Amino acid sequence: MEKPGRNEPCHCGSGKKYKRCCISKDNDEARVAHAVAEEALKKAAAEKAAAEDAAEDTAEETTAKSKSRRLEAFDSGSGFGGGGSGGGGETNSTGGATRSGGSGHR
Repeated sequence: MEKPGRNEPCHCGSGKKYKRCCISKDNDEARVAHAVAEEALKKAAAEKAAAEDAAEDTAEETTAKSKSRRLEAFDSGSGFGGGGSGGGGETNSTGGATRSGGSGHR
């Protein structure tokens, strides 16, 4: 129902002008309705933020697990420079080093 103008007869049928009869009651009801709507919006925004945080946490955990697996593979020797040959220098029969190891790249 559309609210009447201030100087029109009140919708309740009292015969008084709307501004002298029900305007304050209608304004109070409108204020309450507005407050309820605001609370609903805040609650929805908080739930959305919580869902986004949960999704972000899951993505971070997945990334952390992946990094952990790569580090474990690296530490166990299956990664680069892990425990195989190719690191040290060659020695001659007298035990002295003849040349240093390395990748050979310059």
